[in-house]
Amino acid sequence: MKLFQQLFGLHSAEVTQTERRLQGRYPTGADFPLTVAVAGDGWNGTGRAHDLAVGGIGVVLDRGPTVDTGANVRVGLRLDGFEILTGGLLRHTRPRSSRGVNCGVSLIFEDSAAQHAYVQLLIPVSIGGSLAPLDAARVRQDEPGVHKAAYAGDSASRLTVWSRTKKGDRPGPFSFEFSVGEHLVRGREGTAGVQTFSRVDDQRPHRATDFAPHAGDAMDAELKRLFRWSVLNIRESVPAAERKFVLSFAE
Repeated sequence: MKLFQQLFGLHSAEVTQTERRLQGRYPTGADFPLTVAVAGDGWNGTGRAHDLAVGGIGVVLDRGPTVDTGANVRVGLRLDGFEILTGGLLRHTRPRSSRGVNCGVSLIFEDSAAQHAYVQLLIPVSIGGSLAPLDAARVRQDEPGVHKAAYAGDSASRLTVWSRTKKGDRPGPFSFEFSVGEHLVRGREGTAGVQTFSRVDDQRPHRATDFAPHAGDAMDAELKRLFRWSVLNIRESVPAAERKFVLSFAE
């Protein structure tokens, strides 16, 4: 099952290109609700992934494997009602000082659908983990009493957060925009949820392109999903107050 039907459609050649681009190992956020089930011969364990890579996952399981390193296993990844099922090889295990067992599992995709879905899963995890602040000198400050901070990440992503600084106003973030390519998600203090937009070009000369809003259509749902999964993986490179504000819209 594809996680995104309109965003990141990923034909076979695009999957290969995306895999080449996503060559890192991406830690998952503490609140990212990705669960993992791993099963071998007469054994199974469940837990959560602590990092994802093109070729495999690191996972903390509730119980240690009773199969040998190098054994074939079945892997199930579940996230917000979506499921990816594939094969794998158990690469290593290491008991934790606290509860659970660290395991490394190489993924062996038996069909293109599972491979496509997994690459789509990697994209928001990489976006959230890669967002890093732009040089302050490159961020134009447009409004007195308001500070604008901007962060850029993988897949042409950007997060912009506006915070009040004027004396007498309640300090802190009050608005944000999260964009990936031609798509935009916007949230503002005092409003319920987020709004989604995509860039449109009316082909009129000498006129800048505009963003058109979505309202309950399939793209609206996919953009909200992309936003949620991405920001749940934001790292400490985004300051705590801004991170908390943006995360409040990801519920």
